[in-house]
Amino acid sequence: MRVIVLIVSVLLSIVAGVISAICGFDVFMSITTGMLTFLSVEVINISWLLGGVYFEQHREKKFLDKINQYSMKIQEINNFYYEIERDSQGEKDLFSVTCSKAIDNLYLLLKNASESKKIEISSDYIINVSGVFEALNVTHDKKVRLTFPVSEIGKSIIPSSEDRKFFETIYNKINEKEISDLLILIVLANEDLLNDPQMDLLLEFYAKNSKYECKYILAEDFIEACENNKISTASLDFGIYGPKMLFVEENLHPYKGVYYKDESIIERYTKLFDEVWNFEAVTHNNPKVAVNSGTTSNVGFTPNQFFEDLSNINT
Repeated sequence: MRVIVLIVSVLLSIVAGVISAICGFDVFMSITTGMLTFLSVEVINISWLLGGVYFEQHREKKFLDKINQYSMKIQEINNFYYEIERDSQGEKDLFSVTCSKAIDNLYLLLKNASESKKIEISSDYIINVSGVFEALNVTHDKKVRLTFPVSEIGKSIIPSSEDRKFFETIYNKINEKEISDLLILIVLANEDLLNDPQMDLLLEFYAKNSKYECKYILAEDFIEACENNKISTASLDFGIYGPKMLFVEENLHPYKGVYYKDESIIERYTKLFDEVWNFEAVTHNNPKVAVNSGTTSNVGFTPNQFFEDLSNINT
């Protein structure tokens, strides 16, 4: 790369010198113009290189600072556990057993995250509602793909506070251009669910906001596609955050979700999603798109307005 830049600098300096001579400059001025052109290009290149080195060193410093911070915490854990074991009142000592299990769980968590590139959670899936979108910072592909399984519609189609927070966050990420496109595949237990007023409102929200694309498919067709692609059908709920992050809900009762960084697994789920998304025989466009054609807007239908209208439906 350095050689290429040097060659370009020389060529530009020659061109500048020739143009100067054509324009009537004397030999001294033409040579001076060529040399100044060469030096200017080199200064710009060196500035660019130094800027790159600075940002790389800054990033490396942040990385090492975090490693040092948590290395100290691990050493403190070792010291704490040493004191706990010294105070142990027997093999089944409550403090000793509880803390040793916590360390075992931490060990398994770190081992799986490092070696298998996955983290399992047993609480609701929003452990850090913004954290999952960090995966989009390390890739140019900022497309997010989500499935939305709906077997029945109860009191609210967006039932939990975590779901509401996610709904609002992803809307904000789109407006902040951190997400380029959002593809939502609604997986319906039956087509009659489209007649529910809550579903109708949700489809209208998707139709009225640009960067949102929504389609729907029947669960039986989606399950068949999963089976053909060797993807588990234990749960049909997953999210793909670019090529670097995947979330899969593996079980609902009791809850179990898994985050994956393994790109081979992410690629399999992405292939499944895109295959189904483009399979027009079983996947259908949002019926509200035709009704609202030409009315899409970044601010046309906000989450606040959506939840307000949703509350009115429920009352």
